[in-house]
Amino acid sequence: MADGISLGQREELVGGGLRRVLKLSGNELVTAYDDRILGSWDFVESLKRVKEVAERMDNRIPITQSIKRVAELASVDPQTVCQRGRKTLVAAVKSIICYLAVRRIGYSGETVAKALGITRSGVCRGASRGAALIAQNRAEWGVVEELINKSTMSP
Repeated sequence: MADGISLGQREELVGGGLRRVLKLSGNELVTAYDDRILGSWDFVESLKRVKEVAERMDNRIPITQSIKRVAELASVDPQTVCQRGRKTLVAAVKSIICYLAVRRIGYSGETVAKALGITRSGVCRGASRGAALIAQNRAEWGVVEELINKSTMSP
């Protein structure tokens, strides 16, 4: 450090990070990433393309179809499942849908909440109840889980 003090303040070392590098290189274009960390622009663009392709290839069963399948297996009207109410069978169906959609298929709690007309915390509680219902009544509800597993497997 003592050697550096004698050199005084050096302009190329003043300032921070990306802006300093861009100023030194004469390139004032600020990008959304720092190529010193992520690598070249081509690499970053290839990552964006991979993400776009993955989003288009989402092979999950649509949430509306999940609701319809579970409701039909329970002999409940799918419209009733998406309405407010506390009927025991409808509540059980909602719980099983929450469990399957969030924990097995991978939907967010918010997506499931919007589809069922309940809150996100209701989805979390429902997912726990649904897991317990399926574990307790494998003969009755195990079919639903198998049906969902078959429909979410890639071709």
